[in-house]
Amino acid sequence: MQPALSSRRAKIACISLVAIGSCAWQLGAFHDVRHDDPFITYRYSQNLVQGSGLVFNPGERFLGATSPAHMLLGALVYGLFGKDLTPSIMAVCGCLAWSAQAAAVFALLLPTLGMTGALLVGLVVQIGGAESYNWVPFETNLALAFALFGLVAHARERALQAAALLALGVLFRPEIAVLAALLLGDLLLRRRTESLVRAFCVLATLVGGWIVFASVYYGSALPHSAREKFQRTTLGDYAAHTWLHLGDVVIPFGHGFVVSALAWGLCVLGALLLARRDRALCLLALFALLHLAAFTFVLRPFVEHTWHLYPAALAAVVFASAGLMWLSSRATQRALRTCAAIALTCWIGAVATRSFQASIELRDSYWTGARHAVYQDVARFLRDNLQPGEEFASVEVGTLAFYAERVAYDLGGLVTDFETNPMSRHPVRLLVLDKRYLYTAPPRPPVTVFTLGEFSASVYQMPR
Repeated sequence: MQPALSSRRAKIACISLVAIGSCAWQLGAFHDVRHDDPFITYRYSQNLVQGSGLVFNPGERFLGATSPAHMLLGALVYGLFGKDLTPSIMAVCGCLAWSAQAAAVFALLLPTLGMTGALLVGLVVQIGGAESYNWVPFETNLALAFALFGLVAHARERALQAAALLALGVLFRPEIAVLAALLLGDLLLRRRTESLVRAFCVLATLVGGWIVFASVYYGSALPHSAREKFQRTTLGDYAAHTWLHLGDVVIPFGHGFVVSALAWGLCVLGALLLARRDRALCLLALFALLHLAAFTFVLRPFVEHTWHLYPAALAAVVFASAGLMWLSSRATQRALRTCAAIALTCWIGAVATRSFQASIELRDSYWTGARHAVYQDVARFLRDNLQPGEEFASVEVGTLAFYAERVAYDLGGLVTDFETNPMSRHPVRLLVLDKRYLYTAPPRPPVTVFTLGEFSASVYQMPR
């Protein structure tokens, strides 16, 4: 017994060191990843701390952010650390939530796969198997961390704790409500009436409180950004996008229909092997399926906005790697066990390589590095050249408004309803367009142009 216990402790210590090291690597490599959309949320946080209320533009009660919990977290971070550090601290929160997802995956899989299997699948998530690093500035990682730990609590028959965690998940991302509904349905099927009532009351209190507040404060609890983003892609195009995107995430080498078919096959295999053995994993599989169905058949945002598919991508990676782990340890044929073990080892190596490449490329890439640096320069120009009462207009307003601290007219329609509130009614003095939208530029040369690498933004003077 003693040698076995020592071996178990050594294994746990080794994996723990790897997890701590990878967490430190995450914080160092991805704390400066930037996207423009999260800055919309940060702008709400900024105005709340500065006393203007939970708004994007002072004086305009317009709901353009989809994550109330992220707005409040951003306000706390902004109040403690100030404007310059807020984006980095929020990305650090996303990195910590990424690690929390790995821990929750381990806890979920432990009863089914055992210590070694659960640790290895958790490690796949921890080193970036679901490409979590892409979304550390967003609320996405935080929402999934709360959702997964809610499942862990549900599996351990802690209904109140599960409901509270899932409610927080819903306040970070609305689609977590699907998982919350599945949890309530499971309690109903098992006739846990008392737990069902308590869980429902917790969910209704936390989530319903925000809905009531938003309905009174903004006039609607439905974010205008959701209305503008959804149903922008045809069913066929979005179905093809879903098929290929999840294939690219699950298998970090190769691309195309065949690779995606292999990836989906591994996911289905893992889901069939594991979901029937564990109720919580069955709920996770159902959540991923319903999530994909909702986005494919109903919501269909722009295909470039791949963070919307992250919950399904994470579940796909978990089931695919867990399926391989199961086969490598419990398949009846030795050749199948050997092939599965080799595939799992190669997969982990490929995931680690892809994540390392991302850590080098993301901070300077077109979307997550160059655009941010250019917009910071533009924001300084706006701050120096806009007089009190004047506004600027742009298709992307998050980063610009946050750093410039000036009123923005959003041509993208996320925080401005430009159809009922035309720009002609606003004192817009400067127009900012990146090179993708120069076809809409006024028939006059720009006042100035800011460029870094392939990304550029032009600033135009608007007529008085």
